[in-house]
Amino acid sequence: MRFTLKPDQVSKAAGLLVGGTALGQAIMLLALPFLTRLYTPEDFNTLAIYVAIVGIFSGAICLRFDIAITLPETTADAWRLTILGVVCAAFFSSIIAAGLALLLWSFAINLGIEAHAFSIIVGLGLFSMGAFNSLQMWYVREKSFLCISIVKLLQSIVVVLVQIGIGIWLATMAGLLWGQFANGAVGALALLLILKKNSFPLAILSFKDIKRLFQEYGRFPKYSVFESLANEAASQLPVLLIAFLLGGSEAGFLMLAMRVLQAPIALLGNAISQVFLSQAPLSERNGELAALSKSMLVRLAKIGVGPLIFVGIVAPTIFPVVFGAEWARAGELVSWMTPWFILQLLVSPISMSLHIKGRQDAALELQLVSLVIRVASVVICYLIVPVYMVQIYALSGAATYLIYLIFVCKVLKISLPEGVMMFREAFFLIILCFMAGCLAVASFEQLLPFLIGLK
Repeated sequence: MRFTLKPDQVSKAAGLLVGGTALGQAIMLLALPFLTRLYTPEDFNTLAIYVAIVGIFSGAICLRFDIAITLPETTADAWRLTILGVVCAAFFSSIIAAGLALLLWSFAINLGIEAHAFSIIVGLGLFSMGAFNSLQMWYVREKSFLCISIVKLLQSIVVVLVQIGIGIWLATMAGLLWGQFANGAVGALALLLILKKNSFPLAILSFKDIKRLFQEYGRFPKYSVFESLANEAASQLPVLLIAFLLGGSEAGFLMLAMRVLQAPIALLGNAISQVFLSQAPLSERNGELAALSKSMLVRLAKIGVGPLIFVGIVAPTIFPVVFGAEWARAGELVSWMTPWFILQLLVSPISMSLHIKGRQDAALELQLVSLVIRVASVVICYLIVPVYMVQIYALSGAATYLIYLIFVCKVLKISLPEGVMMFREAFFLIILCFMAGCLAVASFEQLLPFLIGLK
């Protein structure tokens, strides 16, 4: 039996998700200084390639039927969509793994690990992420946010234990890859085990059901799959280009910078996105989707923009101390990438409004534009001034998310004056974080000679 969250319950639901995710992200961040001393930037370069490949396909590996799980009126159809998403993930992850193995073998690409082993980890990672995404959306539909929160915490703990454990025990970069794979595998397994203890419809997925579900929700594989591929490719394909064209450790530095900046996105954006998606269909039916979206934007601006600005200011100064001197480049990249992640934090939750309104075609077009802009920017920069490839990649990300935010607001009929008024509420907090960042850098620079003397 489904129930509707009341306005005050939205905050409670978001709080549950943010609580578990916050602890998980804190564990991941605290582990980074250990990982950067166990693994080299070149090891992180291989991890960046793995994350990029899995990232491109993981969002679409279920043919986006996972996104549709919250929409059916009957619980039985929602469960059938969950099963269908897992089946699609198993099928397509096998194909992608086989194709990747053939590609790596054909071009004799050296990733610091055997090609077949790398391909197997990618295939397993894609399947586990697909299964996790489908099961997670089932829990979102059922408003079981506490279960999701606990599982997210468990994922972070296992990832850190695997990466640090293998790094100490075997001293091999494969620890980074297996740890990343454990994220989806542990999440899917935990959600499945919890599911056994709860009642759920024993709906069987027949070929007749598959045909009907493709007819009823065909717009998701038709439009949303390519939208997801374009969206992730816009972010991850340039990372692959940087890794293969520049070589060395530049993608490794980028990987660390993105991990630090993605913490607030995972902490706030993903949690609020899930709460938003659980409420959005009903809000649309009641004509309140724009109001819900504005509420989410204000909330994100208040609690997310300021801290990201603070991190962007202090990163170049503190990265060499926290992560080691060889990681100073990653701190510089954080500053360049901050505008991109601020806009991503704001637009990601409300971007699902396009799906709720049946505008998958527009979402696909936006993602294709983003893909062209970001890949073209990186390639052109490589041909002219390759030393600035990562910086251009960061700026192109900010530009594309700004375009996306403007378009979504237009679809929701949120006017420019309304948008300005929304961010006025967060202006004081943003300025406060900016001043705190500048003060922190000045104070640290004064203390640095003293700290060096102590050493």
